Amino acid sequence: MLAMLCGMIAGANNGVYRMDANTGWNQYIRVLPPTPLQQAVADLLIKLIYILIYGTIIMVYADFSDDHTGLHLMSYVMNIFLFFATIFVIIDTVYCFVVMFSKNRSQLEIMGLSAIVCGVIIIIKLCKLIGNIRMYSPVPPDHPLYGSSYYIFASYVGSGKVTAVAVSSFVISLGLYFLTLWRMHERREP
Repeated sequence: MLAMLCGMIAGANNGVYRMDANTGWNQYIRVLPPTPLQQAVADLLIKLIYILIYGTIIMVYADFSDDHTGLHLMSYVMNIFLFFATIFVIIDTVYCFVVMFSKNRSQLEIMGLSAIVCGVIIIIKLCKLIGNIRMYSPVPPDHPLYGSSYYIFASYVGSGKVTAVAVSSFVISLGLYFLTLWRMHERREP
């Protein structure tokens, strides 16, 4: 649960753009020398700092658990953290995309509502797809954990293949986030 929550918080919208708009800094920054690329890099660095802080919390937690329980949880919690951070970075990217194309508050509300509906539909489809995946037990049939869905799921979550997918999807989502922010800052130039 801690890995999931930290991943959600780390990848979620940090509200910097909204705070800049509310304080007037967003208007002021347009006359400053930073280019849209520099602004996008700064926003990405803020996101990466959040991810680093919460990732460190998860790593300390996993290391503490390893020392006191004898379980090796590092790969499990980091995979879960990366997946949830990826999901919320994608949600933040969609939010930035919606903000980029809205011209007024009513358009923002309509586009935001349609993005939420599309997101719910995509999540339902993904859950159905994941539910149809057959996972085979990594233990022999005479083992007491054979057929345990929790054990099977846990063995896949901690596997190297899942780590590769988690890291690659995380990097791709950060790339999309960066490109969306860069484009958003270009559109906002006077």
